[in-house]
Amino acid sequence: MARIALLGVLSAERCSPTDGQLLAEAWTQFACGLMVRGALRSSDQAFVKAAESLLNGSIAAKLRWVESLASLRIRQSRLLEARELIDDALRYRSHCGEAHAYASALCRSAIIFSEAGDPVSALAETNRALELIDGAADPQLLLLARHNGSRYLIEMGRPDAALATLHATEALYQQAGDPMMLLRRRWVYAQAAAAFGTTKMDLFAEREFRSASEDAIARGLPYEAASILLELGIHLAVRRRYMLLPGIVDEIIPLFDAMGIGTHGRIARMLRSAAEDHHLAADLFRDVAARLRRRRR
Repeated sequence: MARIALLGVLSAERCSPTDGQLLAEAWTQFACGLMVRGALRSSDQAFVKAAESLLNGSIAAKLRWVESLASLRIRQSRLLEARELIDDALRYRSHCGEAHAYASALCRSAIIFSEAGDPVSALAETNRALELIDGAADPQLLLLARHNGSRYLIEMGRPDAALATLHATEALYQQAGDPMMLLRRRWVYAQAAAAFGTTKMDLFAEREFRSASEDAIARGLPYEAASILLELGIHLAVRRRYMLLPGIVDEIIPLFDAMGIGTHGRIARMLRSAAEDHHLAADLFRDVAARLRRRRR
């Protein structure tokens, strides 16, 4: 995606006279591609370049920039900035009566609530979005909303309800055939299984966490790979399986440091300390798990 978007930037720059809006949208797409690839600092710089060309752009182009930048801020755990951006977008979308675009912005708003540790509000926001989504017109957005809803149910301590939602959504996953959503599907199934706390479910969760991280690595998605492994590390720490932690945290700390996500890096270092000091209480890591849910991308 990033390479294709870069070609768009180069093409837009060669237009004569320069089309500012076209150039801004190309830079925005490039920034999004970099964000997906985990190049968060470079993505930030690309958003700045996009903004330079947006002064005379359309409202639609500016809103796409605002909503995309909000997604980057979520990944960077800069939640106050993300909230300000998405609230601005929601205000405009509500006044214009754009139901589909408003639903998409609501889905982003729900993620911010979740990252801030409020899954109840996240689920309520998602349900508002689901009332507006035309599944026939945009099955991808419907899939994303249902998928995220299952995550929020897990965060609320309702893994049974989450699994029921996932099973009801299975046809959408298969119809979409989107590799990213199939990766996230495996990830959320691991989260649901880990929430049950039984030996059988723990084994399934660990297997799915590892498979999902391997898939993310193979697809060149360092943010997803590191985030999945961090959740696996927390799961193992809560279960007091400290011997398995060093190999995991030593791999993910450099990734989070390179992406500039200090909160995740600090949690990973706490896990490494736990591997060195087996007397740390499991309650500490239940607290860490809650903090991670507030900051997840």
